Amino acid sequence: MPVFSEYPVFYARGRVATQIDLIVYDSRARETVALEIKTGYEDEYYGPIESDGRFVSPLGGVVNCPYHRHQLQLASSLFMLKQQTGIAISRGYIVRLFSKRRGVQLLPLQPWAMDEGTWNWLEKSFCASR
Repeated sequence: MPVFSEYPVFYARGRVATQIDLIVYDSRARETVALEIKTGYEDEYYGPIESDGRFVSPLGGVVNCPYHRHQLQLASSLFMLKQQTGIAISRGYIVRLFSKRRGVQLLPLQPWAMDEGTWNWLEKSFCASR
């Protein structure tokens, strides 16, 4: 069940802001879920390939590809939500919408994206961008 769309989040210390595309309530699991909706990636290879570079440490093991950038985008939004409101959403999905082949793909938020080390790195990155 939809709860919020385009929910604004920010991290004041780093002067960073964005919006969570959709926040829904999963009544079966009795939990709130964040969704990051993506379109326009149908003709591009979405996952990691050998020639892709890597993120900087501590994410050095994560390939810098569209899929992982979107994971990091959603994790960043959830980090800001928690800092701003104290609300922790631990489940999220990248929702890929395909117009040409008329389909939907749900990709769960990966554990590395919600790891404490990743969130510490996000906080430092946000504050360094000031």
